[in-house]
Amino acid sequence: NLQETESRKEASMRSVKEKTTTYQAGDFILRAGTKLEAKDVGLLNTIKKGRGLENRPIRFLGTFLFVALALGATFYFSERFVKRFLPERKDYILMGLIIVTMLFILRISLLLAGVIHEAFFYELPRSSLYYAIPIAGGVMLVRMVLSAEISLILAVILSLLAGLTVGSGVDYTTYCLISSIAAGS
Repeated sequence: NLQETESRKEASMRSVKEKTTTYQAGDFILRAGTKLEAKDVGLLNTIKKGRGLENRPIRFLGTFLFVALALGATFYFSERFVKRFLPERKDYILMGLIIVTMLFILRISLLLAGVIHEAFFYELPRSSLYYAIPIAGGVMLVRMVLSAEISLILAVILSLLAGLTVGSGVDYTTYCLISSIAAGS
């Protein structure tokens, strides 16, 4: 009886209760080398949706607008209110290359920090390895070539972008700012 079978299927599907599993920060969801099953793939997809990774174009646009606003406002106010801030076109190109290079190094270092954390320092928080990334090196390089005022402005910009890239809050941004100011002095 096809109709009876379908009605029983629907009744059994309604009788199944939804199961909720909660994970705390730092809990292992899957271990390295574990074979993925269908439930594991479903769990990873649920986590991906929960973290908002499916909205990449919107996140990219928001990040782009934030970076453009931060750079524009910083350079605008620096040119108006810092009397010794007089960069030329080649100086802007150098600062842009330094920013792009340092952010590239930061992204690679974040990936390596995850690998190094899993291999050696699993008892420490992963974010503790972020403080070993040499963000202040770019500011130090600019200070060798350009003035202290220009390196200070670059320190502010690079710290904001590094904090945005890492996404660990104000702590890392403050650390980058203080170390970059010290490197540019």
